[in-house]
Amino acid sequence: MNKQELISQLNNIQNNFMLGLAALGLLLREDSFSVLESLLCVLTDSSISFISDTSQIHEQFKGVQFPLKVAPYPLAEAAKYIKDSDKRQRENIQREFFMMLLEVLLKESFEVIKNYCQNSNKLHLFKQQDWYDFARIVRNCLSHNFLVEYKNNQEKKKITHLLEGKELYSRYGWQASSNKLFWYRWST
Repeated sequence: MNKQELISQLNNIQNNFMLGLAALGLLLREDSFSVLESLLCVLTDSSISFISDTSQIHEQFKGVQFPLKVAPYPLAEAAKYIKDSDKRQRENIQREFFMMLLEVLLKESFEVIKNYCQNSNKLHLFKQQDWYDFARIVRNCLSHNFLVEYKNNQEKKKITHLLEGKELYSRYGWQASSNKLFWYRWST
């Protein structure tokens, strides 16, 4: 992977995050329920489509070689689930969907950069960045349900110093209002 491919992949990750936020915004709007109730999500081996009439499945895939695996999923169930949810449940839906988007954004970005550095023999430079340990811990937390695990006691001391000492905040000019990341509380 060259630098241009890295930038392209990072842009794709960012765009997917933004599209996910847009989908979340639309999903939680009451005026979107009627649209969702009428849609089918059609997944094939190589495409995804949203249609409002099952007769369109055959027309849309006319001329395609069979056997074609077509799996229509009615989105009415999702609309009903959200529509029937109370305010607290909707907040939970919003939070969980957002955390899924954030997880993909951070994990994929970290992995793409790490792979680029490995392929270009720059992994040592990546690991020398003063934010590397923090980014790696966040990435690992996202992968393991916010469970923080340290390789050794030295690593724990380093991360604890970064978090509790607010060194990350002062180093990068961030404002430290609490030890929370969105809805999750850091504990060391």
